[in-house]
Amino acid sequence: PACHIEVLTDQSIFVRECVADVVKEAVTAAGLTAIMMLALLGSWRSTLIVATSIPLAMLCSIIGLHICGQSINSMTLGGLALAVGMLVDDATVEVENVHRNMAMGKDIVRAILDGAEQVAMPALVSTMSICIVFVPVVFLTEPSRSLFVPLGMAVVFAMMASYGLSRTIVPLMSKALL
Repeated sequence: PACHIEVLTDQSIFVRECVADVVKEAVTAAGLTAIMMLALLGSWRSTLIVATSIPLAMLCSIIGLHICGQSINSMTLGGLALAVGMLVDDATVEVENVHRNMAMGKDIVRAILDGAEQVAMPALVSTMSICIVFVPVVFLTEPSRSLFVPLGMAVVFAMMASYGLSRTIVPLMSKALL
């Protein structure tokens, strides 16, 4: 007898749509941030610095998820989509503060160092506040746990990466581009 195999469901279609949605959200966030930075600071270089931090933070989050054994699925992608809007905060605040310090007449290196020092603690508190919101998902029981822990991990990894990038890459790019 002949064997007939038929596909009943194909989750790859759903995951592809989720990936497309996350990419769309990232591009939208980067675009809106770019418009804001150009309007407020009038600097395409500042815009480039902030826009670069978004995909880097998302990449770091994906690497963190991989290290923890999580796959890219609808919940992790949902977490990344949720985090996209928050990822721009650390870099935007840092770059704006560097501009403020430069407007005070400081040279670029002193403006970067002072600007980074002035926003380091408030940015850390803000990032930790967002991350702490996701701590209770660790205490969920199955099946909710398997759904929401990956989402929380995606957001927390992205936020921690955003903070780390604002302390490292953003000042380096500021020195090179401003």
